[in-house]
Amino acid sequence: YFFFFLLFFFFFFFFQAEDGIRDFCLSRGLGDVYKRQVIFISFSDFDFDKAYPASFYENLFNGDGNSLKNWFATASYGKTGVNSWIYPQIDGNTCIASYKDYKPRSAYEGTPYVDNNGSLQYRFINDDGSVTNWNGMAFPLFERAVNSIKSQVPLDLDLDVDNDGCIDYITFVMPGSIVYGNWILHPNQFCMAGNKTLKINGKKVYNYNVQVEEQLHDTKYVRAGVLAHEGFHIFGAYDLYSGASNIHEWDLMYSQMGQMPSTYTKYRCGQWIENIPEIKESKSYFLKESILDPNNCYMIRSPLSSDEAFILEFRKKEGIFDNYIPGTGLVIYLSLIHISEPTRQAEISYAVFCLKKKKKKKKNTNTHHRAQ
Repeated sequence: YFFFFLLFFFFFFFFQAEDGIRDFCLSRGLGDVYKRQVIFISFSDFDFDKAYPASFYENLFNGDGNSLKNWFATASYGKTGVNSWIYPQIDGNTCIASYKDYKPRSAYEGTPYVDNNGSLQYRFINDDGSVTNWNGMAFPLFERAVNSIKSQVPLDLDLDVDNDGCIDYITFVMPGSIVYGNWILHPNQFCMAGNKTLKINGKKVYNYNVQVEEQLHDTKYVRAGVLAHEGFHIFGAYDLYSGASNIHEWDLMYSQMGQMPSTYTKYRCGQWIENIPEIKESKSYFLKESILDPNNCYMIRSPLSSDEAFILEFRKKEGIFDNYIPGTGLVIYLSLIHISEPTRQAEISYAVFCLKKKKKKKKNTNTHHRAQ
């Protein structure tokens, strides 16, 4: 337990807030167990590193420790499960199998250029010599990969927990290194909008994310971190790493080190926290560390807006996932929360502004005497 005595105006004198507004996507909400379909894709001239056997990936997705499954079980307090089925199917502890495409990797690396808005883009060349963009190259590749494995997917496997007609969760894993800004070879979450024909067991392929071998092998942080970051998008979580947002390493949606989300992100997107109790008077309060449930957060309404509140939580730098946060102690951040909205389902602004302690100006202690 973490004990603190709260004096409200203390925060206004000693802390300053920075802002970064994000749009909010509808949360998938609580479900039983989501069945993630993971498809490995290789190229005609490029395959996965054979030093990493199939068991490595099975543990990365479905293991009890540093895994995607355990991350969601921990973040959700056991309320949401994510199990992964890996394709193509293999037998034994051999090298990972993959759908091998007929094109070389270079065809998917593309040619970078900067568009009129100053954004990095890529051009790709089709078989007939015409030029296309990244999704014009990616979607046919994904379609070929899905068609190559769909007969292996059990007919009794529930691919659509929320019953929206679409497969809940598909991941395409690519071999080799990341190509920055190329959404075929750079981890991301996207959707096949307009798809009506590509299906597995009668369910449409829609939401998907891309993972790249290089980052899954990175030992600097929790290897499941990038899987969890991209996977949490499926539940409505938005990126918090661009603009003026400064939640930093306190939330997985800022970085991909594998740490837990902030309690507000858990509440807002995962709906894993039922409510955030409001502090209305000055007295002593107790906080459990945020990895425990319940009683792990409080809010204080902002005097400047009915839709803003300070969120308080206690984080502890330990364990498999939160070992990578900056430290142990009370974390305070300002959120645009629309706390009065009962269902939390409307598509409205979603913001997290972390508070930082103001730097004190150093006094000039040097004394200089003029010569007499």
